[in-house]
Amino acid sequence: MRPEKAAGRNARERRRCTGAAMDAALHLLNAFPPLDSKSHGHALSSSRGHHMAASPSPRGQESASRGPQTQDMSRSVLPRFSHMLVFVTGPCTEGPGSVPLNALDGKPRPRDSHAQSSAAKCFSQMAASASDLSTAVDVLALGCLAVNAPMLSRVCDTTGGAFMIHEELTAHAGKSLAASLQRRVGLNGVLDIHCSPGLEVTRITGPCVAVNRGPKGALMRMRGSGWSGRLGSHAQEVRSICRGQTFAITLDVTKPLQGQYAFVQVICGWTTREGTQVQRVMTKRLRLTDSVSTHLRAVDVPCAALLLAKGIVGRGRELRAASDGAVRASLRQALAKHIRHVAEQTGQKLPGSRRWFGGGQKQTWKLPAGLQYFAEALFQLQRGPMLGASITHEDTRAFLASTFIGVPLDCGLAMLAPVLYLWNGEGRQFERVFPSDMALRPDSVAVLDCGTQLFIWLGHQTANAARVPCFRGTDSSTEDRQCKADLLEC
Repeated sequence: MRPEKAAGRNARERRRCTGAAMDAALHLLNAFPPLDSKSHGHALSSSRGHHMAASPSPRGQESASRGPQTQDMSRSVLPRFSHMLVFVTGPCTEGPGSVPLNALDGKPRPRDSHAQSSAAKCFSQMAASASDLSTAVDVLALGCLAVNAPMLSRVCDTTGGAFMIHEELTAHAGKSLAASLQRRVGLNGVLDIHCSPGLEVTRITGPCVAVNRGPKGALMRMRGSGWSGRLGSHAQEVRSICRGQTFAITLDVTKPLQGQYAFVQVICGWTTREGTQVQRVMTKRLRLTDSVSTHLRAVDVPCAALLLAKGIVGRGRELRAASDGAVRASLRQALAKHIRHVAEQTGQKLPGSRRWFGGGQKQTWKLPAGLQYFAEALFQLQRGPMLGASITHEDTRAFLASTFIGVPLDCGLAMLAPVLYLWNGEGRQFERVFPSDMALRPDSVAVLDCGTQLFIWLGHQTANAARVPCFRGTDSSTEDRQCKADLLEC
């Protein structure tokens, strides 16, 4: 993992056999017998430039697997729960899954398309094999080199793992590592939604896939794991469930609703590491109204903005928007149509102004005061690193999209519209301020919370006694987040 030079090659061109090492780690996991609850086993597989550690947990079961090198794994007893942690400091350059460096730079040559499709197929097969082995794969990328994040993040999504990026091996990268090792994962999960007639589930965003109802699909696996109850038409299979995981469910009205209320019920069930079946049920009653003002007063505006943003970003991940500028442009147009529709339904139309060079009339609307944050947050999404036209690397876009899909409300809103705080020395706490036309004073301490990163401004006249509580305050504010934020001092 050291950025050394060998045989005239720089750190980026070093030989890294990521695909071969992951396949070897799966074989090592398969070789372990079932362990009792008081034992701990570790399988270690390494390749030059990165290392992987996998720790199976107590119970075992037989499972079939797929993949280029894992056809014989079904002949042995497998650990029921296992966990693989992958460290990468650069791209895969050798063996299965390797991609030419030109393709990672966004400048693929004609002959590179076959290598890219082969690498995608290889990692997809290994992800399916790890999923069949009930193995969650976490990837921790360190350094500033491209690691082919779009491909590795899909492996994490398929297996129910997490994808993390840190520019340096600092204390905050260590916190992400500790959180990954201590993460308690429930497997064989199912998410089901039932709603009143007239309501239809149009989209479910999160780490889940539609239930395969075939004879060898997820439905049979869930019934075999002890799941009881009738699955609805919107049932989703969840590879793994852990603390802080979120799902965004979008509903639409398909026909007139009857009565005064509509009901939505969400059922989530999974199997713990000890083999216990857990089911949680939440039922929500929605009041029906034909008044726009009454409806707007009941809307949770930040939550609504986050739901729409997750739907757009989730669609972009399916279309591989991280590496395709045309797809991002179409998503920005779709987002603009959503904003325009909300403005037409709830806003006040203002007199139109003439466009430059005789381009016709420009229509503007004034939104209600309660919806101003909705427009501001989606404006930031259109121009931010996930969908914007700014110069952002493909790995960064893929990492932000993968993280944004599964984060809870507070971190998701910070990623959507960064929040600025000023340190109050007298009250010894941070105060939220609006980042509009503010000069950074030499004696001030400011923190910009972007969800996955915290930018800290320390004026050159700031007392040293104020720096320590400032850093402690930023650590405590992000302690409960699943994705640990990097602290960057400006």
